[in-house]
This record gives sequence, C-alpha cells and structure tokens, in this order.
Amino acid sequence: MIMKRIKLIPTYKMQNTFTIDEIRKYILSQDSLGDVLYNLSVSKILEANEPEEEEEDDEDDEDDFDYTIKYDL
Repeated sequence: MIMKRIKLIPTYKMQNTFTIDEIRKYILSQDSLGDVLYNLSVSKILEANEPEEEEEDDEDDEDDFDYTIKYDL
C-alpha cells in the first residue's frame, strides 16, 4: 500500500481582523466594485489604512491662484 502525505492549505489565511471603518477606507480607495473584490487581501487593506504622509514643499505655502478682480458698479 502506497501512502502519501498531503499538505492541507488553509482556506482562510486572513488572521487579521479589521474594523468597519478600516474596510470602508479600503473600499473607498478602489476605483470600482470589481477592483474591491479582485484586490481584496490583508496587505491591500493595511496599505489603504496607512497614515498619509504629507509632502514637504520648499516653495511658498501661499495659493498659486491668489489674485483680485476689480470692477466698477
């Protein structure tokens, strides 16, 4: 009799738990419902919930479109 060992692959690999807000943020980060389902993974949910880093500019913090309009009544 030939015996063969079979390695079982767990069906549910996701061991992390997420709050509703974390899942909502992941869904909103995707372009469409198809992308939500296609890209669904622990790493993508964690990536969507990373704090956003602000880019530092060496330029002025003033608005680029700062102008006044003069008109007569």
